Amino acid sequence: MRTDNLTKLIGQPVEVASLPVTGSYPRDMLTREVVKGGAGIVICLGIVLLLNPSTWLAVPLTGIAGLFGLYVWQQARRYSLRLEMGEAGVIRVRGENRTAFHWSDLRDFRLNYYAHGRKSSQGTLVIVLKCGSNASSSKPVKTVKPVKLKVDSSLDHFPTLLLHAAGAARKSGLELHPTTAANLEQFDL
Repeated sequence: MRTDNLTKLIGQPVEVASLPVTGSYPRDMLTREVVKGGAGIVICLGIVLLLNPSTWLAVPLTGIAGLFGLYVWQQARRYSLRLEMGEAGVIRVRGENRTAFHWSDLRDFRLNYYAHGRKSSQGTLVIVLKCGSNASSSKPVKTVKPVKLKVDSSLDHFPTLLLHAAGAARKSGLELHPTTAANLEQFDL
């Protein structure tokens, strides 16, 4: 894996850990995001409640406050998220709920890149994994609802997940989306 390119894109040092490893989102980053979203809510609702603007201004500001609320909720949910990565796959742990993503059941793998601002030298990578029951298996299997895992590059041990997910996708012969193939090629995966 070309760690120099990955380091430039995600803006943090890259280290591929040996398995098993547990990844989570950094608490200080999540706290900053929750505070920023909370500030957006306070500002929007403060204008509506304290300045009593016309309906034409109050309705959009209330809607924007609602969007900030959704963002805060999304970031707050990440506090309890852990990914236990192992040779067989990934287990998403959120509180008492555990969802397994086995590499042998991988049905779709996407790697997308979202640049920060006008320059493409830094940004966020996002992995999307979809798993379901292995319909081609010779053993009878119970039909399982496909499950989806979406994580971004601010996750601890993101490069480890990327390396193993890309390897599992290639090993299972998945047809990769052209964008995913180009992104993987950039990292020599």
